[in-house]
Amino acid sequence: MASLASIRSSDNLSTSTGGLGPPANVPSSPVTLSAEDGRQIEKWCEPLILCSAAAKGDLTKVRALIESKGYDPNEGDYDGRTPIHLASEEGHVEVVKYLVSRGANINCEDRWGTCPLRGAISFNRNDVAAYLKELGATMQFGDKKLSLASGELAVREEEKVEEIRRFFLGLDLESSSGTSIRVKAIEKALQQKGLSRKKNKLLDEQLKSLEVASGAEKPEGDKARVSLFAFKDLMAGPQSLLTRSLNDDLAIPHWKSFCKEVEAIFEGCRDVNGGHNADYIPELAEADPEAWGLAIVTVDGQILTLGDADKEFSIQSCGKPLQYSICAEEIGTAKIHQYVGQEPSGVAFNAFTLNAHKMPHNPFINSGAIMTSSLFNPQMNMSKRFKHLTQKISELAGGLKIGFSQSVYLSEKSVAHRNFALSHFMKAEGGFPPDVDILEAVDFYFQLCSCEVDCMSLASIASTYANNGKNPLSNKKVLQSSTVKHTLQLMYSCGMYDFSGEWACTIGLPAKSGVSGSIFMVIPNVLGLALLSPRLDSHGNSTRGVEFCARFVAKFNWNLFDILYNNNNK
Repeated sequence: MASLASIRSSDNLSTSTGGLGPPANVPSSPVTLSAEDGRQIEKWCEPLILCSAAAKGDLTKVRALIESKGYDPNEGDYDGRTPIHLASEEGHVEVVKYLVSRGANINCEDRWGTCPLRGAISFNRNDVAAYLKELGATMQFGDKKLSLASGELAVREEEKVEEIRRFFLGLDLESSSGTSIRVKAIEKALQQKGLSRKKNKLLDEQLKSLEVASGAEKPEGDKARVSLFAFKDLMAGPQSLLTRSLNDDLAIPHWKSFCKEVEAIFEGCRDVNGGHNADYIPELAEADPEAWGLAIVTVDGQILTLGDADKEFSIQSCGKPLQYSICAEEIGTAKIHQYVGQEPSGVAFNAFTLNAHKMPHNPFINSGAIMTSSLFNPQMNMSKRFKHLTQKISELAGGLKIGFSQSVYLSEKSVAHRNFALSHFMKAEGGFPPDVDILEAVDFYFQLCSCEVDCMSLASIASTYANNGKNPLSNKKVLQSSTVKHTLQLMYSCGMYDFSGEWACTIGLPAKSGVSGSIFMVIPNVLGLALLSPRLDSHGNSTRGVEFCARFVAKFNWNLFDILYNNNNK
């Protein structure tokens, strides 16, 4: 009879090297087994015993196990790591040479795709690496095999591997084992570039993949670690958000200096105190006139928030482009523009005026937004329409919360005589589609204006437009490219009420303002921003917000024509 304890003792099986040893479900106390059971367990342990000897550089034992007991030099452990993997990484060149003489495969790969040559280079085992190169060893690097037998290519790739290794270890100087670092250290490095794992779904998915590639079967929280081999595969592989962030190849590469400059502009605008709160809606008149918040979300999901960025406010006219986009996705822009024009009105947002075709001039003035409301799923009852609207706006915001202010809704409705009059004016001119309940259309418009956001959620919406319809935080495609184009074109020409022409000629970016003091602005392929400052100018735009946008665009040369002619030299 044989016992598992005697097998362990006789073969001196170690669990300290490379994670070797039996799995956790093998009992640690002596268990009496049949001779056949003992032989089967010993057979199972063979690769572990041989790998342990190779890792220790015990050439005598390696010889005995292969020549006397017939152990297979190419059989690996449960991670696919063979004796030559362990001997190469530990720098035991004589063991490596012996294993090669016994038929060991010099190009074998473990489950992470790591080969002996890569292991030798990673751990600076230069004599082993040189020997394997002489034999014509190859290693997988990214999506191609590289022959490293000799020549300039070999030197370049070795330097690249070493550069990645040093960068990897530098991410976690406090807790690096030489072969792994904490995931938490990578997250900290990403935070310094404006990226948050908790808020960025794509980044979270890529970090989880990295953890799995490192051997973690489930998240381990703060204890989670990333292996050097998995990290190398990541950095040498196809471009991803994670690799671009670690390579400083994001929408805003120099994040810290960018944030510092933006904060300086933000604080410099704090003394801009012209204008006053919207007083024709009682609830808005009571808003804190000193509120001052800003949020920026780039197309890569980098986030900056300043001041009162988390202060909720009613979306007001900033909701008009969102309703237009959602409606366009469902019925098409052609259908919308049978009833709404697409040109600046040149007059106040609540003026009694229609274009030559007896239509509202554009969807972003009150009459145009009421008309768009009448086209928004009129077959649904009011509660379902509103629920559908807020769900879609939340998708534009990357899943962030969209609230509703009952007090603002009731306040708007109590003084809505002009908006009701506008709807009757359009009805009298034959502007509405057949069978439209104009009172419901106006009421739905009030509900839209009473949706609540903060600067962060509105900036996330803006980033969806900047990112061609895909929200950078949720990584979800929300709008078609054609819808984004139509919406941004209208925002560029009609988004800032009767100040739109001057805005286009000076600031030169798509934007929309609301009488709650909000503005959201889009820099295509770069970022979206949102700000809040309730004091309004004579056009109904945030006085402080307009000034900030002017200084911001001037600082970074982000006028569309600066971008077009590559004048971003500041």
